[in-house]
Amino acid sequence: MKIVTIPHPALKKVAKPVSNIDKRVVRLIREMEETLDRQRNPEGVGLSAPQVNVNQRIFIIKNPEDRKLQVFINPEFTAMEYSKTASSAGAAHGEMKDGIESMEGCLSIPGIWANVRRYDKVKLTFQDLNGAYHEEEYTGFMSIVVQHEYDHLNGILFTERALEQGNPLYKEVNGKLREISFL
Repeated sequence: MKIVTIPHPALKKVAKPVSNIDKRVVRLIREMEETLDRQRNPEGVGLSAPQVNVNQRIFIIKNPEDRKLQVFINPEFTAMEYSKTASSAGAAHGEMKDGIESMEGCLSIPGIWANVRRYDKVKLTFQDLNGAYHEEEYTGFMSIVVQHEYDHLNGILFTERALEQGNPLYKEVNGKLREISFL
């Protein structure tokens, strides 16, 4: 499968719920997994259906520690929590920031990076490939991945999150990150 990149219109649409988990959906998820597995430089940890030009509420993730596939069909957040953590810049001054901030990239926006602050604990319900419902909680890095992929289902890109938080965007040039200037 081909991963679409900005400014492809599929990346800005709100995805539609999956009404029937049939052979077509199973095949789509298997193809998405193959596509994600082939990604190098950077290696991807998640992929949403809109990123392969399919307008459905599906995303997959592979935890970098065990590379085990997890499928999310029709996911919905049931809880999102910030915990108080010291910001790296303000820690010396005792300043606190809500949530967790990390450098994000996206297979649909190659070579662009930005710090994005996200909830550090989320809980969501979703269906698996068999249609069974689950509710699971994610923290730390996996919380970031789940939120990033969920945003894709709502037509929101990580660059938008970064800019709304006042964080600059960076372009990778010869292996180094350079801040992008906007006029």
